[in-house]
Amino acid sequence: MTRPAVVLDFERGARPGPSWRRLRAACGGGLAGAGFWTAALCDHLPRRTGVWATVAEAGEAVGGLGWLETARGPLRTLEAHHAGVPCDLLLHPDLDPARRRDVLAALLGAWTAAARAPLALAATLHAEGPAADDVAASLAAAGFRRTAVPVAYFPLAQGLEHVEAHLLKKNRRNERNRSLRRGCATAVTSEPAVIDEFLPIYHAASRRWGARPLPAALLRGLLADGGGRVYCTTVRREGVLLGAHLCLEAGGTVTAWVGSTVEDPHDVFPATLLVWADLEEACRRGASRLDLGGHGGQQGVAQFKELLGALTLERAMWRRTSRLAAAALALGRGGRP
Repeated sequence: MTRPAVVLDFERGARPGPSWRRLRAACGGGLAGAGFWTAALCDHLPRRTGVWATVAEAGEAVGGLGWLETARGPLRTLEAHHAGVPCDLLLHPDLDPARRRDVLAALLGAWTAAARAPLALAATLHAEGPAADDVAASLAAAGFRRTAVPVAYFPLAQGLEHVEAHLLKKNRRNERNRSLRRGCATAVTSEPAVIDEFLPIYHAASRRWGARPLPAALLRGLLADGGGRVYCTTVRREGVLLGAHLCLEAGGTVTAWVGSTVEDPHDVFPATLLVWADLEEACRRGASRLDLGGHGGQQGVAQFKELLGALTLERAMWRRTSRLAAAALALGRGGRP
């Protein structure tokens, strides 16, 4: 019997429609498909909009892939999805294997067609787990190049006591205990006002790393609109903020997305204590994983996470650059390829 054709639908805007939201709930979707996340990015980053590709059957979405589109005049840059957060490739769990393949092929076809459009400068997709294997052949055939991105994480399924006893290194436990004895305290808050205290620490760390900080309005907006799924863990000593992590909860994962501590904390260890606060809160929320992210080329950050006892998974970053963009980059380098 011939299978029915797959019909794609496209929506544009900061948030997906109700059918997408129901599909995401059925799939246990991650952060990239959450409406509050994309809405905050579109509100606080210039010239962004969301694009939602869906496959529907009997009026209900059974497959979906969303991405951000950034306009530069008539030109476009595509991200699925922002700042290292992996894409949400949604395939309804009730699809039979053959139909699943058809829906997946249609969604990847929509993405690669958008990436190969004449006015598309570049397109980037981050994938992990089963999705990383599912997308590989289609993206490679469409001219995407893969880069492996190591990501540090703690598995939490066995609970906080297991993490403390079997994963967190003894030296880090000692640093945590010493910091607490010397007057440090942790807390969790979703109040946007904490960003005002955090900014001087964050901007100083960004200068050290040679990185561009995210807009303060975006961080405040995520806290304000995240419905409790966005929060900050903080470390203070005598009321003074020593550091914070902005954490994002979705799909059973807590992501410590943005964070930094004071440069010279003297005789305490706020970075270690922050990760402990992350672990405590993630476990309290029933998360199965704490994602500490990549290291962005900062070897000191990578070493710190390794010495904590974090494990490593590999996230695939797929990128396609148009000939126009490649020529512009070469021109900026004085014509060197």
